[in-house]
Amino acid sequence: MEHETKLQSNLARAWIALILLGLGVMFVIPMLNLKAPRAEATIAINQLQILFRACRTYAADHEGNFPPTLGALYPDYVPNLDLFFSKEEGNRKRIVIYHPGLTEISPGGLPLLEYPVRYRGKRVIAHCGGYVKLVVDENVSIP
Repeated sequence: MEHETKLQSNLARAWIALILLGLGVMFVIPMLNLKAPRAEATIAINQLQILFRACRTYAADHEGNFPPTLGALYPDYVPNLDLFFSKEEGNRKRIVIYHPGLTEISPGGLPLLEYPVRYRGKRVIAHCGGYVKLVVDENVSIP
């Protein structure tokens, strides 16, 4: 009888441990999924910063005018064509969005470059003023 009580007690502890483990996994897995979009957004920000610096260098060489197309940056200002495309899972790639016709004296809040992939309703934008950041899609002001 005492042996059965110990066995039941041990089974109850095992079930409680399994339930607690399951609850822990339920909370940890979503947190891991949140980090992937942040890492991807950071890569996109870095990529647009490189492209923006290339646009600025081009403008310094062309009377303050940003390039007519992103292609004008290759190969003199951007030696790697991969920078012109999004980095997505699988083989799918989209070209970085460029807003031509702007200059170094264009209003700083105008977007010059946009990463074509959204991250949780936000998009990475490089503005004429030199800052690159994540913005909510409805706050994107395209000329």
